[in-house]
Amino acid sequence: MDLIICHDTEDVYTPANAGFDAVPMRLAEIYSREGVPANFMVIAQRAQLLKERGREDVIGAMRRHSIGVHTRWDGMPYDATEAAAREWDEGLSAVRQMETEACDIVGQVFDTEPVCLSAHALNAAPQMHVVARELGLPFNYGYGAAPPLFNISRYCGTLNLPFYTRPISVEKPYFEGFDDALSDQPEFEAHLERFEQKIDACLAAKQPMLLMHPCHPFKIYSLDWVDFYVSPNGVTIPPEEWPRRRGPGQRAWPQVELALRNFRRLVQYIRRHPHLNPISIPEAVAKYGNLPAVIGRLDLYSAAQRTCALHEVALDDRFTPAELAIGFAESLLVFAKEGNLPEQVARDNDCLGPTDDPLITPEDTGQVGWQGVLGLADGLLSFSREKRRLPANLALPGGSRVGLGSVYHLLAQSYVRIVEQEQAPDRLDLWRFPRQPRLGHEIGQQYADLAESQMVEPNIDISRLYRHGKLQTWTLAPAWRT
Repeated sequence: MDLIICHDTEDVYTPANAGFDAVPMRLAEIYSREGVPANFMVIAQRAQLLKERGREDVIGAMRRHSIGVHTRWDGMPYDATEAAAREWDEGLSAVRQMETEACDIVGQVFDTEPVCLSAHALNAAPQMHVVARELGLPFNYGYGAAPPLFNISRYCGTLNLPFYTRPISVEKPYFEGFDDALSDQPEFEAHLERFEQKIDACLAAKQPMLLMHPCHPFKIYSLDWVDFYVSPNGVTIPPEEWPRRRGPGQRAWPQVELALRNFRRLVQYIRRHPHLNPISIPEAVAKYGNLPAVIGRLDLYSAAQRTCALHEVALDDRFTPAELAIGFAESLLVFAKEGNLPEQVARDNDCLGPTDDPLITPEDTGQVGWQGVLGLADGLLSFSREKRRLPANLALPGGSRVGLGSVYHLLAQSYVRIVEQEQAPDRLDLWRFPRQPRLGHEIGQQYADLAESQMVEPNIDISRLYRHGKLQTWTLAPAWRT
């Protein structure tokens, strides 16, 4: 089983004279000596501090491993709050500015190309995945995870290493929890046993990959989470006020040394484990990021069958619903022109899901003729090619609107009818249909969890994050099958 090890490197709070800036270096050196690849997710603000403090030794040691971007600033979840306050396009512009700046800073400080963007605690928005795609990068710790394994997936057009917080029916491919255990010997022993049990459970579930976050470097020496002291209740405290306020507290040096010794033992355990294959994020992208260039006729037929049988926007084992919707529409228009379905169509990975809620029940229900279906297919393609996202609704010749889900159902029904009867349907029933895959609600709710963060203002409106997150499940598909 592949193992991807990540460390979120975030501390902008602890002053240099505390003597703890070297901790990430010591972790990196342990990995290097043991020959285990690691991935450091670095907040751009933290990278700047290391540079300003002249810690080229720390930067050099970390650079021997993969460096990812862990948002622009520590403290308040800026990306998520900006996205929550805006509709999709404006939110995307705000997130793009912050994440692009963060990527530039981290790349310059470490003199290397960052390997990914990543979420930081509840600082997550679906637009961050789009920016990662624009930068040619995968995303780390995103909520978009496809069943049945909820492992490495595609979401918003880029590869996602998932951090899925809701209960699932299989063993979750994620493990953490050594933060406070490393300096407590009995708890370390107990958690190492839990890690062994997690490995066994993931192997039994046939998980291809396990994403592991052993510890935050600052938790080697800090008793509490420094973020909470940077921006409590969404109010950013100026650094000059930090010494006068209550702080997170620090461990004694013997506890720090014990934590580092136990950390080395953990890395040695990983290196010696016969069923773990530690890899870097670039290696994961090379392994799981290869996608077929086309969608075949039988792929479309089986997906259409599944949609009709389950009466839902069913998730596929290789292609996203957005890719299938475009594939259905293109194939039906070819059939109308040439009398045959194409053997394959190009896979369109750049088309996002809708950004407004589609209608569930069409405004005018009843029967739709073949020409009406073709009109909807043409409208879907025209809109998606211009806007690079699926339309929430399309209009019939009389002007009444049909939600995307009902359009998708009509296209799927038509495809099945043509394959099985070798002729286009005369008329099809137009009725209600779900507006996104069933899993969309749970993914949207994970974005909405931002409301419970102690680092945002109370009563924050998270409705846009919920809506945008759930609707982008039109772009969700497993990646491990590739």
